Amino acid sequence: MKFISYLFAGLFLISNTSAQTIPSVYSNLSYDEQGKLILTVNDSLKIPAAPPKARYTLSQMIGSPKGTQKGIAFNFKDPGFSGTMYYGFIPFQDSRHPQPVYFKLVSTIDSGKAEIDLTAMRGRYDMTGWETKGYGTLGYRILEKSGRIIYDGRVNFAGKGPFTIEQTLIEGPFVNLLSENGAVISFATSQKEKCSISAGGRTFADDDACLNHEIKIRGLQPGKAYSYTVRYGQRSESYSFKTAPKAGSRNAFTFAYASDSRAGRGGGERDVYGANFYIMKKIMALNSLKKAAFMQFTGDLINGYLRNDQEMDLQYANWKRAVEPFTHYFPVICGMGNHEALMHTFYETRRKRHSIDRFPFETQSAEAVFARNFVNPLNGPVSEDDAVYDPDPDKIDFPSYKENVFYYMYDNTAVIVLNSDYWYAPSLKDSAPAGGNLHGYIMDKQMEWLAETLQKLEAEKYRPCFYYGAYTLFPQWRACGR
Repeated sequence: MKFISYLFAGLFLISNTSAQTIPSVYSNLSYDEQGKLILTVNDSLKIPAAPPKARYTLSQMIGSPKGTQKGIAFNFKDPGFSGTMYYGFIPFQDSRHPQPVYFKLVSTIDSGKAEIDLTAMRGRYDMTGWETKGYGTLGYRILEKSGRIIYDGRVNFAGKGPFTIEQTLIEGPFVNLLSENGAVISFATSQKEKCSISAGGRTFADDDACLNHEIKIRGLQPGKAYSYTVRYGQRSESYSFKTAPKAGSRNAFTFAYASDSRAGRGGGERDVYGANFYIMKKIMALNSLKKAAFMQFTGDLINGYLRNDQEMDLQYANWKRAVEPFTHYFPVICGMGNHEALMHTFYETRRKRHSIDRFPFETQSAEAVFARNFVNPLNGPVSEDDAVYDPDPDKIDFPSYKENVFYYMYDNTAVIVLNSDYWYAPSLKDSAPAGGNLHGYIMDKQMEWLAETLQKLEAEKYRPCFYYGAYTLFPQWRACGR
């Protein structure tokens, strides 16, 4: 575990927790006269919550790109930030898995600002024909002064000098919720827009303009490959996916399982600010080679154990960027582990701390931030409300299970994803002044849901085999024969 955000100098404050209602499931918490959250350990020990500081955030690393006479200027909004930007064009038409081809020059980040000279990439360096077309896509990689990679971004531009910034697909598209008849395609754009997707001779669109898009593709045939085209701004990108087979067809297929991809040692892409790019790209390449229908990835995607949700968004964005070139084509379904923890932390000493799941639960809990970063089924339990230990039956007291406990089907296989780090309090094994849940413990309402779901699936016409996706359970297999 790397708990780094408390130790860095020059950190910046993102949000304030004052005036937030304290959930009734917690004890010994209050606000002082200045609005600071206080944990009362005993009569003589009252500890303020550590501020929700972040070393970097996703919005910061996107860099607020602006067109200039010669290229693109970035502002990372931190005068103390220095480092290096690598950059290069993304040749979408030349590769099934398009990624930046980095240019021989770099840009220096000084006082939180940098500029990329696109005019130096003309002529023989114009590998994507942007001079002729009048537009292109630039990928960029940000390294801090120490050499650690912080973020891989991309930006669409137009013009030949001066340049302008265009609507950009900054994340995705990802294939999600694969079914016999379609899928949900998710992606994020740099500006709010009502986007559309064409697939199977039909066009599907957002209901309203938004930044985070989840467009449902339906009306397709089981077990068939379909190309799809995402249209946004003046641009489009095309990929493909294969629908799930008709239930009960019982034709052979391959799926993959993995977990634990937080940053590793060794430098380079083994640590892209919280995520192990290196190993995830190797895993995904193998999945593609083996023609995996989907991959279940359960727990410890990132370093996590953070106090700021926007810093967690950055680590999740890095993980998703590693798998993205492959998840244009098939889904990776994710579950939570202990490293997905987002916390209120109270430091008794530098080495002793008390940590609980962050609130308000609707927006700041580990469960809420996970749900906004991934697209998963909505067929799980609601929460631990209405259990015998619910302190107030008239209101919602616990975090939601939405998109962190669920199940899905693929032909004769059911995958049940549990969350054994729900409402996780990392310090609970040593002290419990505020409350929370233990690591590796399944609470009552989730366990009830599991029993009901197993009973329901066993009664299905096409009797499935099962894989239990709980982080702390070893895989349990049953033959999936004809």
